[in-house]
Amino acid sequence: MPFDEDIVNHLLEASEKIGIDFIFNAQVTEVEELQKNYRVIFQKNGNEDSVKARAVFNTAGRVPSIEELDLEKGNVASEKGGVSVNEFLQNTTNSSVYACGDVSASGSLPLTPTSSQEARVVSKNIRKNNVLKMDFPPVPSVVFTLPQVAAIGLTEEEAKKKGYNIVVEYKSVPSWFNAKRINEKTYAYKTIVDKDRNLILGAHIIAPHAGEMINLFVLAMCGKLKTKHLKAMIFAYPTWGNDIKGMV
Repeated sequence: MPFDEDIVNHLLEASEKIGIDFIFNAQVTEVEELQKNYRVIFQKNGNEDSVKARAVFNTAGRVPSIEELDLEKGNVASEKGGVSVNEFLQNTTNSSVYACGDVSASGSLPLTPTSSQEARVVSKNIRKNNVLKMDFPPVPSVVFTLPQVAAIGLTEEEAKKKGYNIVVEYKSVPSWFNAKRINEKTYAYKTIVDKDRNLILGAHIIAPHAGEMINLFVLAMCGKLKTKHLKAMIFAYPTWGNDIKGMV
């Protein structure tokens, strides 16, 4: 899922402070093994350059492992995202085939919890003959960096494109107590609220415990809690979860 650009900029700044160098818009052409290190050779702006590293990771993601399955022989339709499925996660051309997780072109985010949810749907539909449709509730996504970045729902740009009448709150808050008590200098959030319905459309956080905080936004969004109801709740203090009341 897309992460909010303003929040990502906070992560870049925090990462650079701990010694991480970023090279953007570069195409790796070769990885050369040296005695102790690796040399990564890349092209950028028409020029060739290189960097040395103790280890090299390819984090470009995964592709559906379907090439050796001879799907055509089984009349199983597929596409770039995997096996083509309907709302029951049943193949569109062979009703005996169901697909879930990374191999399924269901349109969900390629995350462990969504795969588990799809597996539950497939299991029930195989046993009960298509009684459960795959419903895609708001799904959070977390990058476990230092600090963590978490997001759910729409970005500001997406909400504007969809025509919502929105209220956007974006703040950097290292002065809030939870950050001050551990001397955390990077703490920011952006929330997008539908002004007409008083419902949360999206939440984006960078904080040491952003992954846990975003789960509370999952509850609020799935439960369609209005922001005034969320603010009226009493959470334990001082906890990171309590801070979300100040974010909407």
